[in-house]
Amino acid sequence: MLSRQSGGPKLLGLSRRHLSPRTKERAWIWRMGNSVMGIASVRPRRGRRSWEVPALHIGAASDRAVSELLGQVACSASVEDAERIFLRLRIDNEATRAARVSGFFPCMRETLYERPLSATNNLNCQSFSPSVHMRTEELNDQFGLFRLYNAATPTSVRSLVGMTLEQWQASHEQCAGHREQQVFEWGDSIRGAICTTISSRASSLSATIHPDDAAFLPNLVDIGLSRLSSATPVLCLVPEYQVSLGLVLKERGFEPVDQFVTLVKSLKKTSRYANRARSALSSPGTT
Repeated sequence: MLSRQSGGPKLLGLSRRHLSPRTKERAWIWRMGNSVMGIASVRPRRGRRSWEVPALHIGAASDRAVSELLGQVACSASVEDAERIFLRLRIDNEATRAARVSGFFPCMRETLYERPLSATNNLNCQSFSPSVHMRTEELNDQFGLFRLYNAATPTSVRSLVGMTLEQWQASHEQCAGHREQQVFEWGDSIRGAICTTISSRASSLSATIHPDDAAFLPNLVDIGLSRLSSATPVLCLVPEYQVSLGLVLKERGFEPVDQFVTLVKSLKKTSRYANRARSALSSPGTT
């Protein structure tokens, strides 16, 4: 199955990564007889209330088979008292239909932007006005960042990602590599944030701005890019509601290279399956 995809991960490698008892990740394998037809794994995000599906590899599976595989994955997260589970797929992935059948609801579309090697660093990192304070994120900034998230994110997205501070914190994605985030304050509140991550494979940035301060977004992006001046490639995953961010990236040489949809499933209704999943997970070698 996996050999059909050039450069795809080997099943042995997936097993070592997702089935190890030393990790919090859980994996389910779908098989027909002795043939492995699919594998899906699940792991927590920043907190235990929110989980995600980092790996979903399937062959020519029916919607029902994929739906059942995702259902088992959801039960695995439910055993760990998760409240929601995230699944990101390419916009044209046929598994989206099966995910909808198993209870995943579309949360938002996202466009992946990449800065090609030929792009020049045409940045404008001039200082903000004296009333704006730019600094590194601190531990006590969480409530201020949560207020920024509430102001910059549509209710339709927040209702699925998280409406409370604890839910929002738990839904943060884990990023491999060296991560730094800076915030800028205007008056006594946080009005924007720029986050950069540098890893061996790729570097990325993300930016959030208060709707009333959209004029500062280009400068905010430039500050982030200046910290990634020697990193290639640079990626940025832009939610559909951050239209201005996409425009700023294009002005700086970024190009859209892929589109995704993030789906979310509420696990509150799966508790009745928890005993079944718990029994299966406690039995070594269960598939």
